[in-house]
Amino acid sequence: MESYQQQISELKQQIEQLEHENLCLKQLLDEAGISYKEKNIAGAQTDYTQEKYEQNQGARIEPIEINDKNANIFFMLFCRGRQVVTWHPDVYVYGKDYVRIEWHLTMRI
Repeated sequence: MESYQQQISELKQQIEQLEHENLCLKQLLDEAGISYKEKNIAGAQTDYTQEKYEQNQGARIEPIEINDKNANIFFMLFCRGRQVVTWHPDVYVYGKDYVRIEWHLTMRI
C-alpha cells in the first residue's frame, strides 16, 4: 500500500513540475509575442483529492442471475467452445458478515 502511495505522490510531483514548466513556457511565448491556443488538456479537474474509502464495496457489484445460458455463453467464449455440463455452488459462511461462494464446473470436452 505504501508503494502505491509513494508512486502516486511521485506522479503528483511530476505533474506539478510539468504544469510549472508549461507556465514558464507560456510566459516566454507571451513575452515574445507569439500566440498560442489556451487549452486545458487534462480537463477541468485539477483537484487530486482521494475518494473516501467505502466500507461496503460489495454493494457496488450489480447482481446478476447466473443461469445455465449465461454459463454456457461465458465458457464457450473463454474455454474454446466447450459447453458446461454441471455447475454448482459451494457456500462457505464465516460469521454473520462474510460469505464466500465458489462455483464448480464440470465441462464436456
